[in-house]
Amino acid sequence: MRLILFVFSVLYCLSFFGQAYNQVQKVVAQNRSSVDGVGIAIDVLGDYCLVGVPGDEEDENELNPLDSAGSAFVLQRQNDGQWLQTQKLLPSNRSAEGSFGARVLLNDNFAYITAPGDSTDSIGNNPMFASGALYIYERTGGLYTETRKIVPQNRHPDLQYGTGLDISGDWMAVAASRADAQLGMNMISNAGAVYLYKKNAVNGEWEFQQIVYDPVPRLGDDFGVDVSIDNDLLVVGARREDYDETESNPLSNAGAAYVYRLNAGVWNFEQKLVEAGRSDGDSFGFVVDVLDNKIGVGAPDKQVATGSGSQGFAYVYAFNGTSWVLSQPRLEYPNSNVFFASGAFGFSLEFNNNSLFVGAPADSNPLGDGTIATGSVFKFDLVGSTYLLDTEILATPRNNQSVFGSYISLDSNKLFVGAL
Repeated sequence: MRLILFVFSVLYCLSFFGQAYNQVQKVVAQNRSSVDGVGIAIDVLGDYCLVGVPGDEEDENELNPLDSAGSAFVLQRQNDGQWLQTQKLLPSNRSAEGSFGARVLLNDNFAYITAPGDSTDSIGNNPMFASGALYIYERTGGLYTETRKIVPQNRHPDLQYGTGLDISGDWMAVAASRADAQLGMNMISNAGAVYLYKKNAVNGEWEFQQIVYDPVPRLGDDFGVDVSIDNDLLVVGARREDYDETESNPLSNAGAAYVYRLNAGVWNFEQKLVEAGRSDGDSFGFVVDVLDNKIGVGAPDKQVATGSGSQGFAYVYAFNGTSWVLSQPRLEYPNSNVFFASGAFGFSLEFNNNSLFVGAPADSNPLGDGTIATGSVFKFDLVGSTYLLDTEILATPRNNQSVFGSYISLDSNKLFVGAL
């Protein structure tokens, strides 16, 4: 088995042989800047990788700066196995604070890129501050060209459509963590929502189907900070939700995750997930992933003990036929007992076949060399019904505050890792 690992804005390539990781490539972004926020979003599929840069200021010629207009870089694997930057994508309605590149996704020959700060409609008119947008690009002859811009039909200022994005089969989910939510006859400001689209089998166009909300929406829950969809399951993170599964016992920003299931073409709420032993500020639901009837949830701000720093935890749930339950005790930050400080374990998380990768971008000093917040990615393998720690993956060289592990994306034998 060969595992390739990359990091952006510095890009690292490692190969996996047996149980050893060997770095074989290091690449840096062209015209990179310390304020770009490169590696904020990453997706890899086959011979292509898409990297979102929502803080980028320059256009494709590195001119005409606009604060946080954003961009996305296309990387392509060459015949010799090396990865090179081949294209810089910009939106047709480029604007300051558009944050184009906040979320990126590759699916078939298409690239999907969100811009939560975009303020115009699908044809670039009717400005509304930070209403958000999704741009779609089609690859022809190795190059991506913009083909469509999607905005929500209920646009309003500060909706921030595009905070989350995922596709499974002919369904697409786009989250808007600041959308106003419907509760009976009332609208709850900035509670969050997820917009569901289905691909038309005839013309291939995405057609709006449904909006799902937190069943009990509240102001500022961040419902839609992350979203994941797999077949008939949809999981939505809400890192600032205060209430437990009974809608009682409020704890500030403890967090939650919500499960929806597709039935007869309609997505229905199924269950609210909260952690046992929840506490203030855990950010449970900051990141979510669902694959093959397994749900993973990260809580990167959870502490082992009050005042101990945000070690972070990850949780794996399985469906027992009637409800979602923890399939094993929570996964703890492996270095928490050695380095009693912040690790932000659970900041990123993704399943891959029978493995689970969890990022800990604040991980410090695992080699005892004095570096701070260099970051790590931990690989857990499924043994029986339990995920057990297999290995810790580090960048080489390791730099102070590079926060390696902030974002991860996997495809077959390739692992891309973001570092701010």
